[in-house]
Amino acid sequence: FLLAILLGLGRLAEDGELTAMRSLGLGPWRLLLWPLSLGALLGVLSLAVSWTLEPWGMREVTRSANELIKKNVRGDVRPEVFYDEIPNFVLYAERVLLGGAWENVLIHDSRDPATPQLLLARRGHFEPQLEGDEVRLVLEGGNLHRISHQQEDYAVADFERGQLRLSIEGAMGKNTFKRPHEELTPSELLEAAASTDQPLPFLVTFHSCLGRAVMPLAFALLATGLALTGRGGRRGRGLLLSLAGYVLYYVVMQVGAGLGAKGHLPPLVAGQLANALFFG
Repeated sequence: FLLAILLGLGRLAEDGELTAMRSLGLGPWRLLLWPLSLGALLGVLSLAVSWTLEPWGMREVTRSANELIKKNVRGDVRPEVFYDEIPNFVLYAERVLLGGAWENVLIHDSRDPATPQLLLARRGHFEPQLEGDEVRLVLEGGNLHRISHQQEDYAVADFERGQLRLSIEGAMGKNTFKRPHEELTPSELLEAAASTDQPLPFLVTFHSCLGRAVMPLAFALLATGLALTGRGGRRGRGLLLSLAGYVLYYVVMQVGAGLGAKGHLPPLVAGQLANALFFG
């Protein structure tokens, strides 16, 4: 959009059309009519996409990535090799059978630092058919050793069959597609902010979506001003200014979001910081 305005108005300037318009008494604000109108339309479309299709798409990407990671985790356990891809969880199997089951299993579970536990079992296997980023670990015929550092207790329990629910977040280098704030609609963002003691990330995401909707209007003002003041080299200059403008906008937007998430800026200011700069 930024490049289109720069090239379009730049061509009008090269052909002398802007001079003709000015001679008829049409000032710069008249030129802004169509860029601002198109910017408003793009802003509405951007808002609709970022608040409907984008959350749905991010949830689907996260779900697909989780399923892939689950399958990889299930197949990554090797005989006589310590598996430690899941944070604070180590698994060792003496033998791996066809179908993915294990024999003579040792597990050290320190997800709760206050009560680490050691599990020994004759057989075990993963069941990845859980929702979200969880898998179920099923163990058969073994015993559990648990120590409590706070109460200085040591407990031992035998079991015929046991289950552990594990989060695969952090396994396989972590699911880089997972961005919880981007998976929420506006109403869900506000509800999440109201129901947590750390509302800033949700509020900053909410106002950042509003900021992206206002972005085309800021670009329309910036591009019109640059096109009216430039001289010569329209196409190359337009490409360079478009690239520089978008990079600058992205950097300021990320800096504002970071400052807002840390509480250094109000969420509204953080979400609109780049627009304020470009409007100015």
